[in-house]
Formats: sequence, C-alpha cells, structure tokens
Amino acid sequence: MPNFHPLFVHFPIALIAVIAFCEIAALITGKSIFRQASLVLAVFVVLGAVGSVATGLAAEETVEHSGAAHKLMETHEVVGLVFLGIVVIYALFRIVFRSRTRGITAWICTILAVAALAVVFYGGYLGGEMVYRYGVGVQAARTLTNPDDDKAKDEIGRRSNDDSHLEEDHDHGHEHRH
Repeated sequence: MPNFHPLFVHFPIALIAVIAFCEIAALITGKSIFRQASLVLAVFVVLGAVGSVATGLAAEETVEHSGAAHKLMETHEVVGLVFLGIVVIYALFRIVFRSRTRGITAWICTILAVAALAVVFYGGYLGGEMVYRYGVGVQAARTLTNPDDDKAKDEIGRRSNDDSHLEEDHDHGHEHRH
C-alpha cells in the first residue's frame, strides 16, 4: 500500500503558520480581514490535520521500521493527535465566537494558533528524524554487501562510469569527491 502521509502533512503545517500570522496580525492591527481569513483557513487546517493523522496511522502499519524508529513514531503519533485536538478546539472557538474580534477571545485564538504551530513544528521535526535518521518510508539505496553480487557490481560499475552526475549538472556551491 502506498504511503500517502507525506502528501498530506504539508498542508496543515502551512495553513497553521498562516493562521498564526493572521491571528498575530489581527491583534496588532485590529483589522478584521485577518480574523476572517483565519476563520476560513480554520476549516481547511482541521481537514488537513484529519487527513494527516489518518494517513499517518495507516503508514505506521505499512512502512518498514526499526524498534528505535517505532518509539519515535509513537511520539510523532501523539504529537499529531495533540495538534489535531488543538486545531479542532481553535476552529470551534473561531467559528463560535466569530463576531468577537477583540478582547479575551482574540487572545485565546492567537494562543491556540501559536501553540498549534509549535506542536506541528515539533511533529515535523520528529517526522524528519524518522525519515532522515532511520529511513522510515523511503526505499534504501542498494549497497554492495556481498562481493559476489554481480548485479550490484554491475550497477555500481555503471554508475561509476557515468559522468552525467558531475559538476556541470550539479553546481550548488561546493564540490563532491567522486
């Protein structure tokens, strides 16, 4: 089964960042356009968070991972559920009290949005650790582990004779040893 989690996670991260910006901007400027934007985006951030949590739970059951990665995955799952809870509370608050644009309601919405942003950043960090430290959800590159593996030798030999990956197509400020 394909892992759809990476397709979903970026939307709620981006949306809650915009929402937090709008809430802070509304507090500073007093302009209602920022609250109106937050109200609309609140619905979409909840939908994105539900999709992220659902696909994350499915990925947990289908992607290969080590014991160390599983511990990290469990923490990532809890953080995702906390994020979902915060954005649901935020969205309900923003919808129910949409006519109140100042006072304690404005502060509560701003605090919830900033808290959700902090939580999702931590969840993103954990997700990145799973992928880049433990290789969860990615296909590992083939390595030469058996010197008698002719197929691997052929692939490595083909790649070492192929100069198309060198600097003319690969200039980004530093050299690589080949």
